[in-house]
Amino acid sequence: MNSVLINPGTEPPAQRDLPDLRALTDQLLAAGTPDLYRVLLGTVDRVALAAVLRHVGGNQVRASEVLGISRTTLRGKLRAAGLSADGRRKNAGELNGAHRPEIDQ
Repeated sequence: MNSVLINPGTEPPAQRDLPDLRALTDQLLAAGTPDLYRVLLGTVDRVALAAVLRHVGGNQVRASEVLGISRTTLRGKLRAAGLSADGRRKNAGELNGAHRPEIDQ
C-alpha cells in the first residue's frame, strides 16, 4: 500500500480544496441542517473523489485502487456526489432532479 509523506508543518494538498470542516460543521449546525453526518461525508467524498480522479487521469479502475474501494462503490459514490466519471461536477440538469444544494458548499 502506498503512503503519502507529508512534511511536518505543511498542509496536505487536498485540504486546500476542502472547506474548513469545523467551520462547515458549525455553519450547518447553526442552520439546523438535518442529516448532518450525511452532508459532511458527501462534502468530503466529493472533494476526495474529484482529487483522486484528477490524479489518475479519470481512470476509474486506478482511482478505486488508490481509494481502496471497488469500482462499483466508486461509481455509486460518484453518482451520489453528483460527479461525472472523470470527477467533474455535473450540472443540475445532469443530476436527474437529485440536485442537493445542502452539499454544494
